[in-house]
Amino acid sequence: MLKIVMTFVLINLIVPNNEVHVEAAEKESVTIAMRNNALNATIQFFNAQKNCKTDKMSKYSIDIQNVDRSSYDQTFCKKNPLQKAEITDLTVVSSDLALASVHLDFEDQVIVQTFPVIKKEGKWRIVKGVYRKQAAEKTMNIGMLNGIKGYFSSIHSGNEAALRKYARKFNKDHEQIDNRDRISALEYNIHNVTTLTNTASIVDISVINGKQVNMIKYVVYKADNNWKVIADRHLVKAVIPKNANPVEVK
Repeated sequence: MLKIVMTFVLINLIVPNNEVHVEAAEKESVTIAMRNNALNATIQFFNAQKNCKTDKMSKYSIDIQNVDRSSYDQTFCKKNPLQKAEITDLTVVSSDLALASVHLDFEDQVIVQTFPVIKKEGKWRIVKGVYRKQAAEKTMNIGMLNGIKGYFSSIHSGNEAALRKYARKFNKDHEQIDNRDRISALEYNIHNVTTLTNTASIVDISVINGKQVNMIKYVVYKADNNWKVIADRHLVKAVIPKNANPVEVK
């Protein structure tokens, strides 16, 4: 994958030169400007984190729990300065939703994660606090619930047409339905819903396949009056330890 070093900011951020992913059935046009604005917000946030400018971090982010964490951010960035940030993928989903994946290098650890970037009040901001424990919302939009049910039902039945209606995949090399005999045994439970915008939410779902249980943070969004599950861009985070003398494998 071709990567471009963004030299117009103070942080050494590397971003992919990906195409904007567009679904032809959607009425909203995903434009290059949308991608650039979402990407710029992500760049500016990590630029601010590297330079420990919490006011700028707040400007380009929104906390999912509406908590002011500027004091924590100030302490964290001083104790754990960000050395390098790489934006490995940015996918525009709709006019107010994108998903960004990043690789962050610190002195003693590496963090890789995927998180939402949303447009709110006319400005793109990254969403913080996705991986903190959330207070469960008591109600779920019926259309959203039907979209999730439709997604898993289409996997159970092996119905490709239904899956295209209720799911969105950005990786072109993915089969819509893989290994039907195995995945037909899937069960699922919805544990929590966190609203991002009027047309997008994070849904925590445990997916059960025999004795294996995976807790997955799905992003679901509304397009053409239909709620869809983003099937291949789950929200994930991993913290990997790093010592002073890493061994490069050539």
